[in-house]
Amino acid sequence: TAGIPAEDFSLHHASHDTLVAAVPSNEHGKIRAVMFNLGYLPGSDKSVITETSSTLTAARQALEILGPGGVVTIAVYPGHEGGAEEGRAIAEWAATLKPRAWEVQHLRPVNRTASPPECWVFWKRPV
Repeated sequence: TAGIPAEDFSLHHASHDTLVAAVPSNEHGKIRAVMFNLGYLPGSDKSVITETSSTLTAARQALEILGPGGVVTIAVYPGHEGGAEEGRAIAEWAATLKPRAWEVQHLRPVNRTASPPECWVFWKRPV
């Protein structure tokens, strides 16, 4: 927990596209950070992966519940099956977000070749 009081965070073992239901409605619009790590869980069944449709649903939900000044990060692994498609879909969706409301950054290594992981950062501009 890195010294963070238990009442200040929660962990859920569920599909990421159930985010809105997992967060109490009185907290919507107050969330400061949401982090997604796509692909599969290292050391687990590699046939169980995130999928583009549920990832986009989850990302939209994360932006919906985020408070002003909050941030969403999405780690994308284009090297796993379906990962490149997931990354392209996130890029297309991110490009549609209004720049007055959202700062979107796409970070990726430029000195690696074999489909390195990428990071998307969505910052909700303060109102």
